[in-house]
Amino acid sequence: MFAGRALVALAVFLSSARVLAADTDATPPGTTPPPSSPSYPSKAAATTPTTLEGFSFGSYGRVSAASDLRGGSGREANIVAFGSRLDLPTYAEIQLERRDRWPSTYGLGAVSTNVVFTLAFAGPLFHETGRFEAQTAVRNLYADTRGIFHKNFSAWIGSRMYRGDDVYLLNFWPLDNLNMVGGGVRMAFDTSSEAATSVALAVGLGRSKDPFSFQTRPSLSPSGFGSTEVVTLDRPRTVTSIKAQHLHFLREGTGAIPGLKFVLYGEQHSMSRGVRVNESNLREDLPAENGTLVGGQVGFFAGERDVFINLFARYATGLAAYGDKTVPSALSPEKSTAGAREALVALSANYEKGIFGLLLGGYFRGFKDASGNPYSRNTFNEGTVVARPMVWLGEHVGISGEASYQAFASAAVRDDGTPERASAWRFGFVPFLTPAGRGSFTRPHFNLVYLYTARDQGARLRYAPDDKFARRGNEHYLGLMVEWWFNSSYR
Repeated sequence: MFAGRALVALAVFLSSARVLAADTDATPPGTTPPPSSPSYPSKAAATTPTTLEGFSFGSYGRVSAASDLRGGSGREANIVAFGSRLDLPTYAEIQLERRDRWPSTYGLGAVSTNVVFTLAFAGPLFHETGRFEAQTAVRNLYADTRGIFHKNFSAWIGSRMYRGDDVYLLNFWPLDNLNMVGGGVRMAFDTSSEAATSVALAVGLGRSKDPFSFQTRPSLSPSGFGSTEVVTLDRPRTVTSIKAQHLHFLREGTGAIPGLKFVLYGEQHSMSRGVRVNESNLREDLPAENGTLVGGQVGFFAGERDVFINLFARYATGLAAYGDKTVPSALSPEKSTAGAREALVALSANYEKGIFGLLLGGYFRGFKDASGNPYSRNTFNEGTVVARPMVWLGEHVGISGEASYQAFASAAVRDDGTPERASAWRFGFVPFLTPAGRGSFTRPHFNLVYLYTARDQGARLRYAPDDKFARRGNEHYLGLMVEWWFNSSYR
């Protein structure tokens, strides 16, 4: 029902928008890079645009169909939180944007507004279940404005994915990756180029329906007949983030200009105190929660063919160590996240020359829960490193390989006295068609994917005893996968 209403709303939105007859700034479909291949501003001075109205349709999507070569369906087989994306399940987004520019009567130039609506769909597909049902979510629903007070000032209010650069091979945003309902402001400063230096501040709320932050209980109806559900615990998480970014170009001139990227980033997480009723029907006092995250990014970009390298690091404490959408577990005896710690480093890189390309990604993460238990399963180290070399056979055909190693180690000890350790090797072979031409980030890609996974005994023990992955030391995955994006910057 929701999906049907959403599609009707999209049709109305489409019919009401006036599409630009010509937009010289538009990027050709299929060439919009994801955040892991950042788009850097030109050193050329921007001109004040004339009044206009515009509409943009964008999308990200991937659809996969695969077999395990044993008569079953192919299935994602990573043993760490962020592993190879080649066997990710079906997922798609539809993104609509309405752009307007308004002339200013105070001599400040044009003021622009942008309304963004992103609707997401996740599998399983009808073809896999025979049922008319879908998982849907609104990922973006916000409006921003630029040019008020200053040409480089912007502000937004609404619900949005608030992200920076990613590690594409792992489908992972290692520094700033928030999902919030709130608002923010950003100010860019003209230094070496337009918007080369900027500071952004955002404040938002987020909440999950779980007993840590939200609870309802039956209560006597005001009419005196029957009962009604009342909210007895409601403590959303408030997240404040600040980000300072600077781009330093290494030379003057036109054409491909290499440069460096520096980012400082911080978050503050907080929740109010509350009272909940546990499974024994006893009241529990929940203390106020706080947490801090600090991090940074250093990057180099060549200015051509999406060649870059980014290094990330972050350290989080308390509530912030669990992430903005993770329900905190393994709490202290006081039911608090105080004492939790997380440290993470990550790498993302791409190199292209001639017919050859190489994508790299990896991370190492250490997490300590708040329980104080030296043998807690929720205290662990994990990491992975992955490389994807590729060669293009002409403009529209290519072959890529992929190799990765994943490892996980928790503080827990098994019944036989051995520590919990797990590792896996994964190897892939992917012939592909690329209608948009050469490039690690040109899309769409039409892929034939073969993946081989080799698990050790520890990796098999991470699955339920009756799970087929618990019995198999190796796994095959053979399937078809298509991935696309255009007019979308939320990968």
